[in-house]
Amino acid sequence: MSHPIPESLIQEVRERAEIVDVIGEVVQLKKQGQGRYVGLCPFHGENTPSFSVSKDRQLYYCFGCGAAGNVISFMTDYEKLSFRDAIIRLAEMTNVDVSEVATDEGNSDVHDPLRRAHELAARFYHHLFMNTEQGRNAFQYMENRGLTEQALLHFQIGYAPNERSSLTTLLEKREFDVQSLESGGLLQFPEDGRKAYDRFHNRVMFPLHDLQGRVIGFNGRALHKESKPSI
Repeated sequence: MSHPIPESLIQEVRERAEIVDVIGEVVQLKKQGQGRYVGLCPFHGENTPSFSVSKDRQLYYCFGCGAAGNVISFMTDYEKLSFRDAIIRLAEMTNVDVSEVATDEGNSDVHDPLRRAHELAARFYHHLFMNTEQGRNAFQYMENRGLTEQALLHFQIGYAPNERSSLTTLLEKREFDVQSLESGGLLQFPEDGRKAYDRFHNRVMFPLHDLQGRVIGFNGRALHKESKPSI
């Protein structure tokens, strides 16, 4: 029987696992500027480097395919591991004691498209919130309420853009069967058969996690009082 991974262990792994070192094991990175490294994206074929790793923020982003996240999400996507197994793998790499946490053999949901879609959405929203002009107002909104950048990074706060096809387009680009995600709460499916569109738009996004730390849903907060709820 496996046990839930405590938040303290997840946090320790995040602090010890240097993203440049972990990604540098499989991607040839070249330093470009203060605390920034670039290389060929491991998630899609390319000849010109569009994959960027930030040592300061401990995040990666590909300007070609939109792959984004932190050291844990890199392990889940590149190594095809569950969140739990990625934590254990990184803990072993960084000499963090995981002897009291049993592996979850035979129960990995790494191939569950709904779980993968939620993880991808969380990284997408978080990247927009932390690194783009689109998310600037949302970032300042949360800073004005007393949240530090460290807290925003820790809780993976995000921003859903006003354009209501952004996440849908990303999911299609990453070859998800959008129709199979109907029950997940990420997209809206009109009854008249029109194309699905993003459920959340122009909102600060708060990912919801299960006991194993996996993203299973979102709460969204409107930036403007006149905004209608996302339903």
